[in-house]
Amino acid sequence: MSKVSALKYVLGCSVNPFTTHCLLGYIILVFSLGIEVQAQPKNLPKSESQMGKENSDKRIKRPVRRSVEKRKQSLVERERKLKEYIRSGDDSISIYHVMAELLDEMMADVQKLRISQVSPLAIRGVAVSPNLSPLFSQFIEGAITSRFSQSSDIKLRYCASCQSLRTQVEGEEWVLKLGWTSQKDMENTAQVLGVNSFLDAHISYIPAANQVMLSVKIFSVSDGTILWAETYSSDETTAAILRSGERVVTREEAYRELIRKIEARPYYGYQLYFGGGMIPFEGPLGDINFITLGIKFYEKFGQNKRNQFGIFGESALNVFTNPLLGAFFGGMYQRQINTPNLNDIQFWGGGAMSFFVAGIQGNTLSFESMFDVIMQFRLGLGLSIYYAIPVAFGAYDVGGLGYKFRFTFNF
Repeated sequence: MSKVSALKYVLGCSVNPFTTHCLLGYIILVFSLGIEVQAQPKNLPKSESQMGKENSDKRIKRPVRRSVEKRKQSLVERERKLKEYIRSGDDSISIYHVMAELLDEMMADVQKLRISQVSPLAIRGVAVSPNLSPLFSQFIEGAITSRFSQSSDIKLRYCASCQSLRTQVEGEEWVLKLGWTSQKDMENTAQVLGVNSFLDAHISYIPAANQVMLSVKIFSVSDGTILWAETYSSDETTAAILRSGERVVTREEAYRELIRKIEARPYYGYQLYFGGGMIPFEGPLGDINFITLGIKFYEKFGQNKRNQFGIFGESALNVFTNPLLGAFFGGMYQRQINTPNLNDIQFWGGGAMSFFVAGIQGNTLSFESMFDVIMQFRLGLGLSIYYAIPVAFGAYDVGGLGYKFRFTFNF
């Protein structure tokens, strides 16, 4: 019986569907549909050869995102942390913040190691000084793990047996062991983990000096060779900055500064400014107000470069009432009043001696007291009070006690 005849049987069974020919029609219809489905499969899995052929034709090259993406994330994270670390007005900081900065310094050095020699790597343990909580070592181990996974291509594997507590009977004694007790234990653990090196870290806190130190070493599994070791101290960089923003010179900076002095290379800068001022005049229109455009070249010297000596030239122009076409040319010395600080503005005070030139008449000598405020790095304000020796300027005398003000751009 065909599928069509079976369908007729079924359609004619609306009155009494339980007759013999109706049941026979149901069976044949279901059977014929099943044969058709098996004869024309649509969703069966493809053979390996077909899949391989299609994949070779439609192969999609996925971009590699390992080191590039991780380093981009680490740079963004580092900028965020720097903004959080360098804060003004804090009298004290948390040891967690100090350790976060020291670990960032450690990772910057680890990035320079040969990956083939170090990776894969496992952390054997993090030890702390007795005045720190043992739980603090677990926090540091977690922080090291997160930094390796986020900002390094070195593969890191977890070592469960490195700090495990084991007991065994040796002779007639019950022996308690923590971690490895022999070189053979280390080699066996490394073979199980498939690592080339181990990392040890030790954290010390010295309350009297308010100092935190981090010592790290990476050693080879095969022969115990120390592949890399370094010690980081909060005194040299972060702790002082975090406490008050004071700029502490590191040993590397001090060395570069010494080489610069030996080679007699100057540390100089320049300042552009504009403003105004007043010079006393005994004429009927009174004192002469003027506008100023000037430039100053200076060289910094001394400890922390808190001293500067330079030369300057500035105009003294008035094209309205009491016309004046003059200029000041001279030398100056200033010293930074406050201690160099990364967070505070800079206060500079000093003096200058200059010549006031106004043409054939009115030329005189001027003594000046200067005070400048630099808002961090580029922009600033300045105020000067000076005394110019009175001389004849036309029918009247010019000179006396005057002042200047300026808006500065520092480079």
